[in-house]
Amino acid sequence: MISQDFFLWKIPYFLINKTLMISLLIISITTIIFNKYYFSYEIMLTISCISAWIITITYFLFRLVYFSGINQYLFYSKLAAIFAILCWTDIIITITNEENLIKIATYIEKIPMLIFYLSVLKNKKKYNMKVERMEPWIAAIYYLTIPIILISIYSALFSNRTANFIAEIILLYIYIIALFHAFTVSIFEYCRLGKLQDDMEKRNVEILHFAEKSKESTRLKGEFLANMSHELRTPLNGILGSANLLIGTKLNQEQRNYLEILRICGNNLLVIINEILDYSKIEANKLELEHIPFDINTCIENVFELLAPAAAAQETELIYNIDYNVPQQIIGDYTRIQQVLTHLVDNAIKFTKQGYALVKVTANLNTNNKYILKFEVRDTGSGISKKDISKLFKSFSQIDDSSTRKYGGTGLGLSIAKKLTELMGGNIGVKSDLGKGSIFNFTVITDPFKPEYVNEENDKSLQNKKIQIKSKIIFIIEKNDALLESLRNSCEGWEMETYTARSFEEALQIPTQMPPHFVLMTAEDANYEKFIHDLSGKYLDQQIIFIGMLKNSNSYYSDEKIIPKEFDAVIYKPVRYSQLFDCFIENSSANQKGKIPGIKAQQKSVAELFPLRILVAEDNVVNQKLITNMLKKFGYLCDIVANGNEVIEALTRNSYDIILMDVQMPELDGIESTKRIIAKYPKSSTRPHIIAMTAHARGAEGQICLDAGMEGYIGKPIDMKELKQVLEFWGNKANKMKTSA
Repeated sequence: MISQDFFLWKIPYFLINKTLMISLLIISITTIIFNKYYFSYEIMLTISCISAWIITITYFLFRLVYFSGINQYLFYSKLAAIFAILCWTDIIITITNEENLIKIATYIEKIPMLIFYLSVLKNKKKYNMKVERMEPWIAAIYYLTIPIILISIYSALFSNRTANFIAEIILLYIYIIALFHAFTVSIFEYCRLGKLQDDMEKRNVEILHFAEKSKESTRLKGEFLANMSHELRTPLNGILGSANLLIGTKLNQEQRNYLEILRICGNNLLVIINEILDYSKIEANKLELEHIPFDINTCIENVFELLAPAAAAQETELIYNIDYNVPQQIIGDYTRIQQVLTHLVDNAIKFTKQGYALVKVTANLNTNNKYILKFEVRDTGSGISKKDISKLFKSFSQIDDSSTRKYGGTGLGLSIAKKLTELMGGNIGVKSDLGKGSIFNFTVITDPFKPEYVNEENDKSLQNKKIQIKSKIIFIIEKNDALLESLRNSCEGWEMETYTARSFEEALQIPTQMPPHFVLMTAEDANYEKFIHDLSGKYLDQQIIFIGMLKNSNSYYSDEKIIPKEFDAVIYKPVRYSQLFDCFIENSSANQKGKIPGIKAQQKSVAELFPLRILVAEDNVVNQKLITNMLKKFGYLCDIVANGNEVIEALTRNSYDIILMDVQMPELDGIESTKRIIAKYPKSSTRPHIIAMTAHARGAEGQICLDAGMEGYIGKPIDMKELKQVLEFWGNKANKMKTSA
């Protein structure tokens, strides 16, 4: 709001300006009309100069106080061009005696003067440019106006005192106003710029100080969240680990129900902790990616295994279909790809009742010899309206409050998924119609699998297994078109002769003279017994594999999965193709009905197959008991120590094959302990394999463990399956070393 002082400037400026302009106009008109002058030359020149000074200073003081940001950039550019023309025309008038040239120059001089006045009237209130842009035009006005003024003064002094004299005085008046106009503007603007520069320097210092404080605050916040994450995961590790151990014991149905609630709540809490920690890392630009070889098939199957109970509760089928051009193994961040997939599939399950969620994977090789993997997660759920799609990938955002109340969550899942895909060189998107389901898709860039990662023994074994089922005839009977297509693609990928049908009647009409080796079917139709009888009458010796549907989440963990005697084997939904492949191999020459692949009588324990001497370094008593019990499940006994100093002391007394080393321990942590062990036992053959146990096993944290000399890491809460894989891997290496020795 303009203060009252505005009018104190406005009124005198207006009066002085208008008075001088009117007086000069009257003098000019009367002189021209009557060809007379009423003032002496000296008085006229003095009035002109004083008027120029008064008007210029008053005007620009007024502008400086109230409109200091106005800058007439285009006005000055036109003014400079006009003065350039005026300069040369006046020079011509002064130095030449040719009357025609003088007349031409005089007319030329009138044109830019007319443009000048029109320009002032039209544009003087329109310009608001940056001050810096004005400087070259001010300089141009200085250099162009000074010679013009000198020439005009010369003309005024030495011309006859006629109407031409008055015209020269008026022209001189205009030039002086323009010069001092520019001069005054430059003075005031440079003063203002100087003040602005000082203010900016102070502001920059404040910003730098604030940035340092913000950086330090971010660092402290990251450390706090990391420590809090560790403190939260430690008891959670005990809860989930104990639940996993307990679920392997004999329980009645009520106990199993309670235990399942415990597991679900614990896993949900773990997801929330991971999301908050990941979000803070992403915001601080501290999230680093891994580049490790992994199997796409295994990645998806692990997601399905994690979410199978939730899918069973929703009666939602989980299906995946990997295109033939997708390499089985690639190099990338397995954990982060699995994390994004888990978010998307979990959302699909939440919003889909009695339908399916389909994961489809395709790949293209780009010009840099990298694979662009495209994952598509399609569901038959409730769908999303167009207006709600824009909210999906925002932090702490859900479609509405009812989603939070019904499904829970932090609102960070999709936001984190978006940032992770961008970190991996890809993007994420969604297509959806309300009531018609949704299609989420994301891309990531990965490196091709390198030959040095190939395990020749395993690769040879896999190829031999594929030969066993190559060209085998299989009938697939399934009502769900999506699952039917997925099963057919997998079987054709193994080069099996594949026939599909959507019903038992259709299967009996399959046009083939050769009997099928395998029949893959569900038993949702009550007439399955009649179908098997009719099929046996038409063909002989086929292996019938039953695809079972889990009716609830509790049955997923039951070891008492009973199947009808008519079937040779069973696999449970969600169908995992590694399991299906093993099922084909095991049943390619089997003749025993009613068995479940992979469950063998008196199977040897992991410890019997891979004997290891194990040292566990863990300071938390609950975790000590938990790890000890897990190892007992696999048949191992272990020694326990509480810190790094005790680890080094234990190595002087006994020899070990593996040390399971907690990273955060009192007195001497796992990282420093590892460095000291390597320094003390420089030869790798003389020291145990050190495996880190850490709640921060992903990305940079895991890499820190490897850089310290550890040979692997396992995340907390410890997963039984992951622990078993670690023991089998290093146990196999130990067996080979003993054999070679």
